[in-house]
Amino acid sequence: MGKNSLIKSTSKEKKKVKKDNQTEAIPEEKAAAKPPLQPSPKTTTAPKIDKEVTKSTQKKAIKAPPVKKTGDEKKAPPSKPEPPKSPEPPVTVTYEKPSGPSTGDPVDKTMMIVAGCILFLFLLIIGASASNSSRYYIKKMPMGIVILQGKFAPRGDKEVIVLPDITAPEEQKSVYSRDEAYPLIFKHYLNKADALLSVPGIPDYENIKIYLTKAQNFAVTNELAQAASQRLIAIDLHNLLYRAGVAQDRDTVVDLENALDYLSAAGRLELEPEQVERINHQRETIRDRLRELKEVEAALEAAPKEPTPHPTVKK
Repeated sequence: MGKNSLIKSTSKEKKKVKKDNQTEAIPEEKAAAKPPLQPSPKTTTAPKIDKEVTKSTQKKAIKAPPVKKTGDEKKAPPSKPEPPKSPEPPVTVTYEKPSGPSTGDPVDKTMMIVAGCILFLFLLIIGASASNSSRYYIKKMPMGIVILQGKFAPRGDKEVIVLPDITAPEEQKSVYSRDEAYPLIFKHYLNKADALLSVPGIPDYENIKIYLTKAQNFAVTNELAQAASQRLIAIDLHNLLYRAGVAQDRDTVVDLENALDYLSAAGRLELEPEQVERINHQRETIRDRLRELKEVEAALEAAPKEPTPHPTVKK
C-alpha cells in the first residue's frame, strides 16, 4: 500500500509538472515573438510584489525545462537599421543688449550748440539791421528839411539828402516809411528841372533830363512815374522843336532838311494828338519852302551864263 500510494503521488506530480510546463511555455513563446520593449526614460515606481508569489514563480522557473523551438514558428524579421541622422548644428542663443541713448562725443555736442547759438544771433542781427534800414527820419532846418535813413545795422542813421525847397510834413512823426519820404525827394528834383526850364535863353536840356531821371528813381506810385516821364517827353519835344525852328529860320536847303529830321524824331515820341497835329503842320510848311528853294536853284543852274568882258589894257 505504501509503495502504490507513493507511485500514484509521484505520477500525479509528474502530470502536474507537464501541465505546468505546457502552460508556462505558451507565454514564453509569445514573448519570444514580440521584440523586447525598450525601457522608457521615465522612471516609474515599481508596484510592491508579494513575497510568496515571487517565491512560487522562482520555483516554477527552476523546475520548468527549456522550451524547444520548432521550425514551424515564424522568425521575426530583423529590424532594418535606421539611416544615420545628420548631426544637427548646435543652437546658440544670443541676447541683444537694450540699446540706450546714443552717447556721442561731448565736445561735438557743445560745438553744435555753440554754432546754433551763433547762427541764431546772426539772424537776429540781420533782422534788426533790415528793420532799421527801412526807417526814415525828417529833421527841420532853417530852410527846408533833412532826410535821414537808418543804417543797415541794429542802430544808427545816415544823411540821405538836404531839401532846401521842401517844407516838413504837417503830421510830425518820430519815424517815417519809404513811401512817405521818397515823394519829398521826388518833388525836389522836379522843382530843379522846372527851374532850369524857366531860365531865359536856351534851356539846359541835358541837366533838366538828369534831374528828371533822378526824380523817376524816387517815384513810389504810378502817378509820380508818369509825371516824370511826361516831363522828360516834354523836354525832348521842346529840344527837338527848338532845333527845328532854328534850322527853319536859316532858310537854306541843308538847314530845312535838318529841320525835317528834328520834326520826324519829335513825331516818334509819346505825344498828345494836338502836339502831333502841330508837328505835322510845321513839317508841311518846311517842305513847301524847301520845294521852292530847290526850284530856284534848278532855275539858276539852267539859265545861260553871260560872258564876262575882258579888261582893256591902257597904253
